[in-house]
Amino acid sequence: MRFLVYLIGSWMLISCVSTPTRDRKESIALEEIVYQRTEGLLILDKLLNNPSCEDSRMICEKIQIFYMDSQTQLLSLCANKDLNLSMATYKEINEDVENLIQDSISYQDYMLEKLLVNLHEQKNIYMQILEDEDLTSMHYYALDSYLQLGCFVDDMKYMLEKTYVAK
Repeated sequence: MRFLVYLIGSWMLISCVSTPTRDRKESIALEEIVYQRTEGLLILDKLLNNPSCEDSRMICEKIQIFYMDSQTQLLSLCANKDLNLSMATYKEINEDVENLIQDSISYQDYMLEKLLVNLHEQKNIYMQILEDEDLTSMHYYALDSYLQLGCFVDDMKYMLEKTYVAK
């Protein structure tokens, strides 16, 4: 009997240690979403404050409005979750975006391409969430965000292709 209890206890302990809990998976997914959205917002801010970005202004404003409109949903998903994000993380993201600006030759085109890469990364995160059965509580938010970002990616690709053809 003692052996059976030991065996069951060991099995439960190993299974708990080897697979992250649903809450931990949610926290990791939310951390990644917040990180990518913050980076995207900082890039958008730089683009919208650049007077030479008139061609891209409408798309950037749409993306910014989407972020603002979906912020309350994201905050409700983050409620009571232990996210490993701090002000230092924000400063790190901001420094990364600032370094992008300093390294760029053609500011507008480079930042638009970086925004496009960021949107693709966000879409990938949302697709991973949609494919994960443990994250069903996030599926509605992830599906809505995935579809919105897909539209933004298509719009940006079209605008960039049009811009490159015109040059």
